[in-house]
Amino acid sequence: MKPEAPERTPLAFRVRPQPAEGFDSWLDRIVRRHETSRRTLFRYLDVDPDLANYDLARGKLGLPARHHATFDGLVAGLGWAVDVDRDAVMDGFAAGPAHWLLPLTLRRYGCACCWSGLIAEGRPLYIRKDWIWSASWWCHEHQLPLSVMPAWDWPRREGSLAAMLGRLEAAAREIVRAARPTARLIAYNRAVIEFLRKGDDGVTPQRYRRYVETIVANRFHFSSERIRLLALRHSSGAQPARRFERFVALSRSELAKEGRGFFRRPQPRVEGIDIEAAIDRPRRGRRWEPDLPMLLQTYLSIAQRAEARGEPLGRPAGPGDNYGFYRSMNSASAQKWTNDRGPGGLGWQNRPQKPGQRDLGSLP
Repeated sequence: MKPEAPERTPLAFRVRPQPAEGFDSWLDRIVRRHETSRRTLFRYLDVDPDLANYDLARGKLGLPARHHATFDGLVAGLGWAVDVDRDAVMDGFAAGPAHWLLPLTLRRYGCACCWSGLIAEGRPLYIRKDWIWSASWWCHEHQLPLSVMPAWDWPRREGSLAAMLGRLEAAAREIVRAARPTARLIAYNRAVIEFLRKGDDGVTPQRYRRYVETIVANRFHFSSERIRLLALRHSSGAQPARRFERFVALSRSELAKEGRGFFRRPQPRVEGIDIEAAIDRPRRGRRWEPDLPMLLQTYLSIAQRAEARGEPLGRPAGPGDNYGFYRSMNSASAQKWTNDRGPGGLGWQNRPQKPGQRDLGSLP
């Protein structure tokens, strides 16, 4: 006779969702606290473990119809396991198109001040649902850019977590000082985040959707300097950031044709974010610009590795692709380009200077 299966019991640790916490953040905290995996947790809850292969940040919106019943079982099982109602679980899901979210591995940005407050209250660090959007880069409560979340086991590896968060906060304030994002564009971003929080009702002004699509299309998340680029993009001196987003949008044949001259021409404004910036007065003082040559070297290295595999950046080679352009732009030539643009380099004396303007020696 087959022995009866042991009766299931709630989870040993009642890891409950925090206010405004994203579902993925909560699920990751449950898994870490019980030192297990998502698949093992789902099996324990009598849920198909294959559900762990999907991005669950949007709930049913991110799942094929055949998994909707399984998903309902997951929501009910998690609520039972940690003793919370269904609404508390459902509040963690984002509502919007998948491409409006950051890639899964990049959903680790948050506010250092918010995290410091959680530590002071003895609460765990977590990622808010509002922070996983591509358009999210600013904490409107503390008026600071977001930072990358420290590793969950940081105190055991590096010492005081509070001290680390203090350094992140100082770095965020330095970004504000250097990039000087405008109050008008920050307020505009706040309206967009509120639009994302409520969900697209089809009635909200189209300019909010255009703003989100612009941020998604600029591919700033390709760079480790994502927050700096977004801060600059929301300032009066957004030209270098616009060059970057135009660069990643070019095809290989266009890159070969445009060459270096592309970065010396003013880039067209984008409706939505740039129209809002146009009515701001030019800010005074020193203008900060990101190290775009370093970003370009990284992008070109990725392209070369992809081409070596036969699929440049994940797509089949086209008839107009010119691989020689990438080979010519290796790290040595890119560094030479940077040196030429610096003080004493080629073209330095010919670059126009405004009275009182400080040339940072990167891109024009």
